[in-house]
Amino acid sequence: MIGRLRAARSLLVALIFIAEGAHAGEIAAFGDVHGAYRELTQLLTEQNVIDSSGTWHAGALQLVSLGDLVDRGDDGREVLELLMNMQLEAQAAGGRLHVVLGNHEIMNLTGELDYVSAGDYARFALEESEPQRTQAFERMRAVGRFDPDGETDARAQFDAAFPRGYFARMSAFAADGRYGKWLLDQTIVLQIGDTLFVHGGLPPILAQASAVALSRRLIEEVGAYARAWHAAMNAGLIDPDTPMAERVALATRRLTEKKHQALIDALARTEQSVAFDVDGPAWYRGQALCHPAYEDDVLTAALARQGAVRVVVGHTVNVQRRVVSRFGGRVVLADTGMLNAVYRGRASMVYLRDGKTEVVYAGETPRQVPLDDPVLVGPRPGAIDDSELERRMSGAPAVADTDSGDGRRLVKLDVGGSTIVDAALLPKRGKGPWQGERELTAYRLDRLLDLRLIPPTVERAGADSHPVAQLLPAGTITHAQRAASGEAGQGWCPLRAQYDLMAAFDALIGLAARDPRTFSYTKNDPMLLLSGHGGAFGTSARLPDYLAKAQFTVSATLAARLKALDETRVAAALPALSKRQVSALLERRDALLARRGLGSVDGAHAAANDE
Repeated sequence: MIGRLRAARSLLVALIFIAEGAHAGEIAAFGDVHGAYRELTQLLTEQNVIDSSGTWHAGALQLVSLGDLVDRGDDGREVLELLMNMQLEAQAAGGRLHVVLGNHEIMNLTGELDYVSAGDYARFALEESEPQRTQAFERMRAVGRFDPDGETDARAQFDAAFPRGYFARMSAFAADGRYGKWLLDQTIVLQIGDTLFVHGGLPPILAQASAVALSRRLIEEVGAYARAWHAAMNAGLIDPDTPMAERVALATRRLTEKKHQALIDALARTEQSVAFDVDGPAWYRGQALCHPAYEDDVLTAALARQGAVRVVVGHTVNVQRRVVSRFGGRVVLADTGMLNAVYRGRASMVYLRDGKTEVVYAGETPRQVPLDDPVLVGPRPGAIDDSELERRMSGAPAVADTDSGDGRRLVKLDVGGSTIVDAALLPKRGKGPWQGERELTAYRLDRLLDLRLIPPTVERAGADSHPVAQLLPAGTITHAQRAASGEAGQGWCPLRAQYDLMAAFDALIGLAARDPRTFSYTKNDPMLLLSGHGGAFGTSARLPDYLAKAQFTVSATLAARLKALDETRVAAALPALSKRQVSALLERRDALLARRGLGSVDGAHAAANDE
């Protein structure tokens, strides 16, 4: 009876909104929910997407969820139920609710449950029977898990490892479970008109395959893996909490019946899917975090292959907790940290209509156009942008002044707002890699090309012996220290592309040698930072010997920026360089462009005498 009444109400809503043409032609999207049911319903209600009873109220609107509905927050189940109902009601009303899978949906479908909260498990506790728990306990006891001296201790260990609700929840997310089946009917990459919607970003694979075909394939691979994983658990080959990376090895060790070899083979085959990879569309962060000087090539190729002009993504919360865009508005970053208890953000919605992109935030009714291409690459203390940080550093008092032994003075600068930063004070001239005048010139060229490789570097007012200050970002490690410690590994942004960018910059400035102490990596997710340019900006037009025959790529985006340089722009931006130094820099630029077959930009640059 309740179902018939709900269906009748949905039909009435459909007739009303079809007649009125509400939201006709309008597309909206919201980012990562992470179980923030209260925040989501507030946003949807304020925007008249749902009414006070949670029923679709947006007529012909096309609404897109960008994924990560679950994990971290307690109310993921309520979020799923809301969207499952909304999807049916939207279709009946002439609208659509599109759900793009995020990496956390994929993780829950395939048993990677590290981010499930205790409150989330508790939502399933009443559906979990004692026989279900006992069966799981005995299966793991049979393979040597939870096997101390006493039965009571073993069960206590099991209950601590698997909170009540664990197995009922896992069943609900199985490929044939209530939520698993629904999620596997959704998509991973969505295209509406000239706009793509994806959780993470557009990796290189989307320059090679159609979004529709790739999405269909990845959904199938996730489903195949989920079914193989459940079957392997039921056969006792792996445990419910065995990490994905260890499942094939454990199953191989436990294999006793040849008939189960097929399950191991299925796990090994399907775990190679790009659906689980950082270069897959549900995980990729290139457009959110990486240098446009090389990432623009990836973005441009993917958009061209799909016939799109922009992409809207979630997955990466930026420091502003606001919707922002990058790459000239071609990338819209829509994850604003909706789960306030974890991210200290707010619920937001992006609207696309008539070629305009507008944003609303829960509790803030006016629509606002998002900021265009903020600086999101490179270290910034707190949310201070580079221009503001430069201004503050130039007049900040220095404390805790110590001699580094290499010509620099290491200090702390009070840049205001309760923010203290570490910095190196450099002599204007002098020997060694750290020379203030050339470091400042390198920084200005870096910003002229918009590379963001060099930390903010400024001339300090009233300083005499060490007039240049360069930010020392917290938690960085030099290449020399990294090599000595044996630390390695990639981050979200490929180091190979970053090394190519460094090599191109060093070739451009004619750096005689790159000291391992003069390039560093940010903490955890390594991003390259450069310093030590005292040996740069010579008058030789030749590329440095160590780079002349080196194999590195000059991206199309960097090539376009280099091509735009001319003597007037360079001389104005880099006043410390002589005419001869400027001419040599432009000749080295031509040599870099020639590596891409572009030849000289404006003919030979005749060397001029120093004034």
